[in-house]
Amino acid sequence: MNKAGHKPAFLLSGRKYREHSTLTASIASLTTVGTSILLLWQLPDPWRQNAPIAWIAEITMVGPSLIHRSFSEPDRPKRSWEETWQGPDHGLIKCWETGRDLASQDPDLAARCKAGALPPLHWKGGVARELKKKEKFGALSYLAQWQGLRGQDLEIDQGAEVTLTCTAIGMVVTFTPDLTKLAEPQSSEDEGESNG
Repeated sequence: MNKAGHKPAFLLSGRKYREHSTLTASIASLTTVGTSILLLWQLPDPWRQNAPIAWIAEITMVGPSLIHRSFSEPDRPKRSWEETWQGPDHGLIKCWETGRDLASQDPDLAARCKAGALPPLHWKGGVARELKKKEKFGALSYLAQWQGLRGQDLEIDQGAEVTLTCTAIGMVVTFTPDLTKLAEPQSSEDEGESNG
């Protein structure tokens, strides 16, 4: 409290609030709350005879977007749907594990993937025949499954696009995290069940 008996104000997201007693002990601290970092410090206020004011700055942290898993690691124990598909990796590890399983079930498919082909799999991104349009978009989930089929480590940046050319057909596929690009309709001549 200042000399007049008033609690100093603090600024949060552009609004002034009265300081809570729990904040008094947090002056000059750094605290993480969920995906935010709260910085709290005290500055003199020249309009209040240098009585201190506590200020809070909130910085939103960007979560890690690189998903990596070594091929030598075993599959994870069974997980719930929420843990598998709504976790930080958005199901990419599960797709990669499925690709490893497919490789043991279908060695021919694994050999084609190792040779650079992008065959139809469970996700958008595979090609079965040449299309009029030589480029298309694919899902990162496809890329994860493809890496598993090839016997590679899982290595995907969830915030970046990766472009590959199918060695069997010559189609260029850009694997993207942008769902709006994945939702773009193909022409009716280019559509097909077997075209991933």
